[in-house]
Amino acid sequence: MILVRRTIESDAQSLFDWRNDEKTRAASVSNNILGWDEHSEWLDGVLRDPRRFLYVVEDDLVTPDSRVAVCRFDLSDDASSAEVSINLNPAVRGKGMARQILAEAIAQFHGDCADGLPLTATIRPSNLASIRIFTSLGFVRSGADSEFDHYRL
Repeated sequence: MILVRRTIESDAQSLFDWRNDEKTRAASVSNNILGWDEHSEWLDGVLRDPRRFLYVVEDDLVTPDSRVAVCRFDLSDDASSAEVSINLNPAVRGKGMARQILAEAIAQFHGDCADGLPLTATIRPSNLASIRIFTSLGFVRSGADSEFDHYRL
């Protein structure tokens, strides 16, 4: 059973490990390796920022510690939309869970923030798995720049 909950400080090590995973970095907007201090400072800032919603998704049937993904929603400056991102626990990649995880996280965010608030996503064109997941949930490509495609729901 999938559970979406707000991230807490004890999730820090898992998020750090997933963020520095090679495949995660290759698909991310920022693909550098983070040090622990930088990660801790980032997480502390996110947890204190009321305009950022960071969720850990759990499924106790899949991994021993139950954490399978993290989803982040960042409200735009005027709070008219939110940028969404997802990062899977490397142990669950390729298991067909990402679509359900993202759908559940979106539902939780809309329940916590504003039902129906438009969502955006920034995805590398080479990240075909993310493109498939986001478009299967109704996101449509709304533009591109030199490095990324932009999607909107």
